Amino acid sequence: EAEAANKGTNEPKVYALVKTLQDAKAVLISDFGVKVNALAKPANIRKKAAELGVEFPNLPADEA
Repeated sequence: EAEAANKGTNEPKVYALVKTLQDAKAVLISDFGVKVNALAKPANIRKKAAELGVEFPNLPADEA
C-alpha cells in the first residue's frame, strides 16, 4: 500500500484557484521556497512553475 501512496509524485501540482500572478508568486514562494527575486518578471513566474512541475491553469494568458 505504501507504494500506491507515492504513485502520484511525478504528477504536476495544479493550483486551479490561483487566478493572478501575485497569487502564483505567493504559492511558489511559500510552498516551494522560491526566492522573491527569481520571480521578478511574469515570464519567470511561469518558467519557475514549469521547472517545479506546478500548473496554474486559470492564470490569464495575457499576463504572461
